[in-house]
Amino acid sequence: GGIFALVYRSGMESELKSSGVGAVVVPSAEDLAGICSATADDRTALCALAMVAPDKPTLEVASSNRSSCQRCKEKIEKGEMRAGMPSRHNGLSVTKWLKPACLVKNLRVDYAPTGRAKCKGDGSPIAKGEPRVLFRILDCLGNVNSQCIFKPPNAAEYLAELGRCEGVTLDIGAIDGMDELEPEHRAWTKSALAGGEAVASTPRREAPEKPKAPKK
Repeated sequence: GGIFALVYRSGMESELKSSGVGAVVVPSAEDLAGICSATADDRTALCALAMVAPDKPTLEVASSNRSSCQRCKEKIEKGEMRAGMPSRHNGLSVTKWLKPACLVKNLRVDYAPTGRAKCKGDGSPIAKGEPRVLFRILDCLGNVNSQCIFKPPNAAEYLAELGRCEGVTLDIGAIDGMDELEPEHRAWTKSALAGGEAVASTPRREAPEKPKAPKK
């Protein structure tokens, strides 16, 4: 489970089928370079080394200087901490990288507009009207390119790791959208994101009643 289908150009579909490997996942968009020009033996070896891409944010030490931050566009040097976000690239499941401080700037909290989303932390459903935290990649126009959604208590550990990274200043109260929550919900969300003890039940904003249509 969790393996994504991948078909390369230049007739690679038949090679994948004949290799006996059902799918390949590329862990990083930077690793796509040169794949299609590789020899048949190298591509078959890649099939044998198939790996599952993370489906939630990660933190790691950069193993090379090939990646660039998706927000500030600056190069991430080898040995620096980088934050990984699951995303899509040319139809493939990949990890895209940000500097930890830039991922913090992309955070947002809001109320779940529907009950369809599930928390990336534990897979539990997020009810409509519940506060949630969004880890996002934004495009140059500020539109959401990809995001991971968490219940606030399940995001606390990762936020703490982000806050310990060099150059990161994490002010939970200043996260985008925090001031748009109702005061009671804001206090609960800030406490949950800081790793405090959550109340017995998650707060939920009740949807306003729709005005009744006038009788004919």
